[in-house]
Formats: sequence, C-alpha cells, structure tokens
Amino acid sequence: MRRAVIRLAMLLLLLISITGMRNANSLSQRCRSVSLRYRQPLTTETVSTAQQRQPGLTFWTQDSALLQTGLHQIQSNVLYYQGDAFLVLGQDCCSGKLPALLDTSSCAISTALAQELFGSEEVAGLSLLLEDSSFTVCGVFQSSELLALIPRNDAGFTAVELPYSEDARQDPAAWVDVQLAASGLPEPDWQLYTGLCSALVKILA
Repeated sequence: MRRAVIRLAMLLLLLISITGMRNANSLSQRCRSVSLRYRQPLTTETVSTAQQRQPGLTFWTQDSALLQTGLHQIQSNVLYYQGDAFLVLGQDCCSGKLPALLDTSSCAISTALAQELFGSEEVAGLSLLLEDSSFTVCGVFQSSELLALIPRNDAGFTAVELPYSEDARQDPAAWVDVQLAASGLPEPDWQLYTGLCSALVKILA
C-alpha cells in the first residue's frame, strides 16, 4: 500500500513538473522585453529623441476612452502604444492578428469588448471609432476585460519596453543601464524583468 502511494506521488510530481516546464516555455516566449515604468508621462521630446537613438523601443500607456461603432458605444480601457503591439499586450490574438509595426490605422480588441460592441468575436475588418479617428479591427485577443490596443503618437507614455538581446539575459540590470544611456531615457521609477520569472519557473519545475 505504501509503495503504491509513493509511486502515485512520484507520478503526480512528474506531471506537475512537465506542466511547469511547458508553462515556463510559453512564458519565456512571451517575455521578450524589460519593462520600464514612470510615474510621470514622458515628454514628446524625450520619446522622439529615444526613438531616433534606438528605433526598436516600444512606448505605451493605459487610459480609458469612449469607443463607438455604428450602433453602440462604450467606455473602455485602452492601451495606447507606439512600436511593437506584442510587447505591450504579451499575447497573440485568438482571432485575426495584432497590428503590424508602423500600422497606425488598425487596432486589436479583447473578446469581452468585441461582444459588447459587435455581439461577436469574429470582427476582423470592422471599424471602431475613437474621437474623430477610425480604426480597423485586425484582431481579437482573449480577455474578460473591456480593453482595446490602439496605436497613437501623442499619448503621454508612462511605460517603455526594451526588446531583449542576449546581453539582457546575462546581466539584466547592467544591460538596462546601457540602454538608458544609449536612448537618453530618464531613470524609471520601476523596472520589470519579466524574463526572470520564466527562468525561475523553469528552475522550480
């Protein structure tokens, strides 16, 4: 009886480890940047200078806005961004795709927002209005939150994503210091090393 219990426990531990490794691999694929967060929005001049010196940076901030279609309107959370949409959202779409780099006319919305505005999650190609601007929905991502991912150049960005390189994985803190000096960005109030989380999960697994 005791041997059977021990074998069962070992089998359960093996299954948990395999699941942990799979989740860690998935997490590591999503963790492609170090995130810098600021209490005060970056100035337009700071953003422009950083983009010229390091074109691969992604800027974003969260706000709320009134989003409209031909028949409906709703107050929703919005992630305004400039750069790589994936680095902001951290996941792919379950329907369609995220806006491409330099695409300022497309947006992606959550499954919850799609249902509220259009009554369906299959909404690729439909239009969404924000103030005086129209955006084409190119993708829908899984989320129970009312959320839209919309490109914008003048949003008062409070977060910056620094795309990973091999140097970042070796010594993240030193790598961030080099990136700050190269881009001219000010010292952030917080730094989020999301890649370290996936590494820790792998070790624990």
